[in-house]
Amino acid sequence: MHSMQIQTVDEKIQYFLEKKFRYSKSYATMDAYKTALRKFQEFLRVELNIDINQLLIQFEKKTLDPIDVLDRFYMFLSNYGKKGYASRTICLYVIAAKEFLNSQNLHIYNEDIKQKFRLPKKSPIYEEGLTKDILVRLLHNSHTKLQTAILLCSSSGMRIEELVQLRISDIDFSTNPTTLQIRAETTKTRELRLTHITTEATTLLKDYLRRTLGWTEDQYF
Repeated sequence: MHSMQIQTVDEKIQYFLEKKFRYSKSYATMDAYKTALRKFQEFLRVELNIDINQLLIQFEKKTLDPIDVLDRFYMFLSNYGKKGYASRTICLYVIAAKEFLNSQNLHIYNEDIKQKFRLPKKSPIYEEGLTKDILVRLLHNSHTKLQTAILLCSSSGMRIEELVQLRISDIDFSTNPTTLQIRAETTKTRELRLTHITTEATTLLKDYLRRTLGWTEDQYF
């Protein structure tokens, strides 16, 4: 019912992004999709001289084909500027545009797209891991609360969204190493996950709880 009341392009995009965030629980994902849709709007304005609402009307009248528009968007991104966008970015932008159009009662399937064009393969990104020296410098330049957060995330593999929703009841100090239960409702995959933290992280976490909550040693077990 709510979607039927949405009239402007901005409202349609905002509603789509809100639904995307509710599913992903990731601000980074929502921002990436927002950027992609801005680029899609630029493409429509520059190449077709229409906005999204006008595009949807043409789809309804069958004067434009959705897959053909996505193909042209792909070419627009490939030739953008002097070098075009990277393969990974092109994939994200085209997929974001497709998902948005499907949210407007279209039915664009991946198999149909493959009949028209194929998205470029994503180039792997290799990032240098966080070294011990970098971690030590980072901890030395952070206040105690941030030190605790950094060490917990780096030793357990938790995402920051998972850390901020961690409860005392999710921590089991009786095991060695200390076990953390990452509840299903806080994970990106919506699946329960168990992880562990190092002795150094356990010590820092206990110290933090002692100073902020007044915990004594017997409360850890």
